[in-house]
Amino acid sequence: MRINIKSLHIENFKGCRELNITFGNTTKIYGQNASGKTTIVDAFMWLLFDKNSAGDSKFQVRPLDESGNQIDNIEIKVVAVLDVDGEEKKLQKVQKQKWVKPRGKQEKELAGNINEFEINDIPKKEKDYNAYITSLVDEKVFKLITSPAAFTALKWQEQRDILLKLVSEVTDADVVTTNPELQTLSSELAQFTAEELTAKAKKALSAYKKKQVELPARIDEVSKQIVDIDTAELELQANAIKEQIAELESQMDDTNAQYEQWQKQSDEILQKKMDLNEYVRQANAGLVEQKSRLNRELMELQQKLRDVQNAFKMAELDKQQCEQNLEHHNKERDSILAQWKEWNSKRFDEGAWQFNESALVCPMCGQDLPAGEIEKRKCDFFTRKEDAVIKFNTERLDRLNELEKNGTEAMAAIKAASAGINAASDKMGKLALQSGLIKKDIATKEAELAALPESVDLSDNQEFQAMQAEVIAMEEAHNSMTSAANIRSQLKIAISGKNEELLAVQRKIASGDNTAVEERIEELKSEQKQVGQQVADCEKELYLLEQFTRAKMDMLSEKINGRFKKANFILFRNQINGGMAECCECEYSGVPYSSLNSGHRIVVGLDIINTLQDIYEVKAPVFIDNAEGLNDFNLPVMDCQMVTLAVSGDAELYVEVV
Repeated sequence: MRINIKSLHIENFKGCRELNITFGNTTKIYGQNASGKTTIVDAFMWLLFDKNSAGDSKFQVRPLDESGNQIDNIEIKVVAVLDVDGEEKKLQKVQKQKWVKPRGKQEKELAGNINEFEINDIPKKEKDYNAYITSLVDEKVFKLITSPAAFTALKWQEQRDILLKLVSEVTDADVVTTNPELQTLSSELAQFTAEELTAKAKKALSAYKKKQVELPARIDEVSKQIVDIDTAELELQANAIKEQIAELESQMDDTNAQYEQWQKQSDEILQKKMDLNEYVRQANAGLVEQKSRLNRELMELQQKLRDVQNAFKMAELDKQQCEQNLEHHNKERDSILAQWKEWNSKRFDEGAWQFNESALVCPMCGQDLPAGEIEKRKCDFFTRKEDAVIKFNTERLDRLNELEKNGTEAMAAIKAASAGINAASDKMGKLALQSGLIKKDIATKEAELAALPESVDLSDNQEFQAMQAEVIAMEEAHNSMTSAANIRSQLKIAISGKNEELLAVQRKIASGDNTAVEERIEELKSEQKQVGQQVADCEKELYLLEQFTRAKMDMLSEKINGRFKKANFILFRNQINGGMAECCECEYSGVPYSSLNSGHRIVVGLDIINTLQDIYEVKAPVFIDNAEGLNDFNLPVMDCQMVTLAVSGDAELYVEVV
């Protein structure tokens, strides 16, 4: 679908009283700041979507008087004539005020606004009007394909989702064919996504590794159950274990006093260690502060280096643009000079204005015309010849003056471009020198940081050594005591162990057959081997899935950026752990979009619009605000209607149709 604006009528909209604009394939609108350029785009967007060009639905539509109060009792009207695939469509929207007279009051009060809609001069309900607009183009899509800043203003997640839809033809099968090792994933990828398979494999690997840790202990536990049964001996053994359990249980009541003494010493040692750590901390405070300062200074220098490098790239781009400007204006000057020489050499064609003597003879009788008629005809001829001479000289002089003016402007532009080249070159030289100095400072800071020790050497500090010796002595004395808590814990463990031992003995007494135990051991060993293989299989699958994801990401990035001529999108970032994180960052010639000047941002935005219009199959008018910094030859070739809004010295709006 192709949509062009043929004409736009604006009446009482914001600060515009009345304006009529006829649009061409390229329409340039000039005017001072606040002269109403943006109002034109706001009016068109309000007509289509009831919003301004910034996407706000709540904005001041009604004009204001000199005191800032809205002007009532006037109609706000916007009418657009569109060319939609060769068919003319007329859209009209009128906003009127609704005044009502409340009961008991003499004066009417404003009760809101009423919008009226027409399509091809046929009144429509708001619902039907909006449905028709939506049938032409979706609001979000229209904004993306008509405003150079719209796409980059989206959240990076939204930008990424749109870009990924451009390459839906990249299938998992395509990725698998790039690496023979990935063929084993084909069948699973036919049923699940790579993300689902990765989550599944990680979950399985965690479970298998847990089993891998548990199985040796379980095998050892079962192995202990193999015994050579002697029932009498086992009965004696069981009785002995019961006595041991009773003894251990009686010891559980005798640990309170010992626990209090042990706990007191523990608290004292802890305090001494805290004092020792505080001493070390204070001793290292100066070193830590010095390292922190050097690290801060190093980070500041690194950031400064990045800023200088970005500035160098921008200066380089500015120089390239000025060189393009210089080449363009040199050609323009040569063309003007050739035209000036051509017009300067032109002379009035006297041969074409020779009086025809035969015109003085009557064609019927062949006699000379009367003297009065002869004089009249000669006078008329020479009057017309004089008028022709005056017209020729006037046209020649006007054209020469116009060419001289254009030549002066071209020379000024050449001078400005040359000055721009010199300024950019000087700036690049200074930035290169500055970059070298910063790198030297970075190397110095890094050397200073590397020369600092890990910590302050306290080996010769007598006070520290004395404190450390005291802590060691206290710990040795403390270690000679057994904590009551540890004793109780050990007794519980011992009792538990004895109970398990007693249970095992009782089981042995009950059954002298070790066959089941041995079979269980073999089962566990087989399971251990199987789990080891499963761990290896999961790790291999995760490795292949990571290779698959990396290959797919590379293919997506290549295909997406292949759609653009100037914009380049970084869709993935490598992480420290070897993985990849999703992102969406736009660049132009290696410079981040956020660091570009306004002119280059517009160029990148137009490149994005070119691609999006092709994808959505809609060619719509593109509105370029702040276009005064652009040159026609610097813009991408656009297969759609262009409307540029540029600041100029014109007090009133000036429209030029190209």
